[in-house]
Amino acid sequence: MTSLATALSELRPGAQWVLRGDTIGDLEWLDTEQVVPTQAEVDAYLASPVVPQLVTPRQIRLALYQFGLRQQVEDYVNSQDITVQDSWNYATQIERTNPLILACKSALGKTDEELDQLFILAASIV
Repeated sequence: MTSLATALSELRPGAQWVLRGDTIGDLEWLDTEQVVPTQAEVDAYLASPVVPQLVTPRQIRLALYQFGLRQQVEDYVNSQDITVQDSWNYATQIERTNPLILACKSALGKTDEELDQLFILAASIV
């Protein structure tokens, strides 16, 4: 679970504040440039799923199949040079920020949000 401190840091990067407890009521806002996040903003952030950054090759392939993207991804990878194919075919883990993953995302016209959903689904597959 994400902490309130993490939520504050993500919602207002670089802001100055002191948290003296576990609730937004325990927050002393010191920043003069940014406004204090609302309780609704904090609640929404804390409720949002954490996007996993690493999944197994099996998990990503099963998730791609469920999203109807498996063949498109395989076709994209197979259109690349042998080093890219080897990176995909023999990876022991799939990292969300890997240049191959990001290039494939762009080639297929997918958004960051769609990639996040793919990794969330993949991580849920056991």
